[in-house]
Amino acid sequence: MKGLVPADRPDATPLVDAMPRADATPLAAEEIRQLVSIGFHGVLNGKVDEARRLFEQLAVLRPGEGFPHIGTALALAAMGRPDEAAAVLEKVLAQRPDDDEVRVFLGMMLRLARRDHHARTVLAALSGRDGETPAHRLARSLTAPARAAVP
Repeated sequence: MKGLVPADRPDATPLVDAMPRADATPLAAEEIRQLVSIGFHGVLNGKVDEARRLFEQLAVLRPGEGFPHIGTALALAAMGRPDEAAAVLEKVLAQRPDDDEVRVFLGMMLRLARRDHHARTVLAALSGRDGETPAHRLARSLTAPARAAVP
C-alpha cells in the first residue's frame, strides 16, 4: 500500500475508500478513534477534502454523535469555507441542542465566518452555564474580554 491508497487501485480515493459501508460490521470505539485521528491528520497535512469526506462517512456510521460533524466543520473551515462549516454545526445543534461540544465549535466557526454577534450569542449561552468541561472552559475563554499584553 502506497500511503493510504492501495497499490492495485491507483484511482482510489485515499482515506475514504478505506471506510466501511454503513451496513458493514460495526466498528469498535478504538477503530473510530483511529479514523478520527486520521481525519484530523488529513486536515493538518493538506488532505482536507479527503478528511472532510472521511468525517462525513463517520457521520453515517455514528449518526447520533457530534464529533463527525465537528470534524467536517473543521475541514470546511480549513478549506476557507467557514460559513458552510457553521451551517453544518447549526443543523446538528438544532437536532442536539444540549451538545456543548458542537455549540463551542459552532461559536468558533461563526467567528471565522465574521459573524461575531451570533458567535457571542452562541458562546455566551454556554459560558454562562455552570460546568467545568473543556467545552465550558473554552467558551468562557472565547467570551472573556481581551487582556492587554504585558510588556
